Amino acid sequence: MVQYFRLWRDSRSGHNLKYWTNQPYYGFGCSAHSYDGTSLRWANERDTARYVELIAAGRGAVVETTELNLREASSEALFLGLRLLTRGVDLRQHQTQFGADVRAAYADDLARFTEAGLIEISNDVLRLTRSGALLSNEVFAVFV
Repeated sequence: MVQYFRLWRDSRSGHNLKYWTNQPYYGFGCSAHSYDGTSLRWANERDTARYVELIAAGRGAVVETTELNLREASSEALFLGLRLLTRGVDLRQHQTQFGADVRAAYADDLARFTEAGLIEISNDVLRLTRSGALLSNEVFAVFV
């Protein structure tokens, strides 16, 4: 168990870190997705033939855009930030960025997860515990 946790902690994907730390990313090509790092997402056409048609016609291939509201962005930052096991989510920084008091908004759930040994809050940083890492989807679901 300890060896598995250590391997998981030390094998973070550089690709995923862009998502988990709310950084912008830009996709190019069929079915590619992009994010501006604040609230806007967009996706290119998924169908290859249609994508080629759009490009050949000189039209953009973006077929879907999504604008996250502040609450959605806050929730997403919480469950994605918790994937960074050793770093976690700085609750003060989160409140400054999103205006969300996580401790107040999720008090009952945080108490339940703390009692179950799935999370810990230390120095205003919310982190999954080792047990919480194994049951992380249970914790993430509260924020979705």
